Amino acid sequence: MEQHVLPLLAAFQLTDMIVPIRSHYAIVLAWCRDFTEARRELRALAEYGGTPDQRAMVEERAEFVEAIAAGRVHLKRQAPPPNALRLIPGALPVGRRKIGRNDPCPCGSGRKFKRCHGTM
Repeated sequence: MEQHVLPLLAAFQLTDMIVPIRSHYAIVLAWCRDFTEARRELRALAEYGGTPDQRAMVEERAEFVEAIAAGRVHLKRQAPPPNALRLIPGALPVGRRKIGRNDPCPCGSGRKFKRCHGTM
């Protein structure tokens, strides 16, 4: 571990990403109405310490989680931009209008469309 994994973590600065990623995860937990787990995650990050910027980030996100819990913040639903799925490789079959029953399902499962998303 000390010879291989930890030097790679340091070289790619992956440890610097722990606080932002886990604090975002706490916000996702709050949106999913799991406030206990969101608060637990933020408490663990607060104990971790980190740089002054990271501590400020955790405090800011803790306030945001509490605002979600209190109902002061709501998700704003937005429609995706036109042709947004065309930007995702494999999301839509290119140049085809209709998917045949025996064609591979465009979801990427590898199954036939009729056995995957073609069943109603």
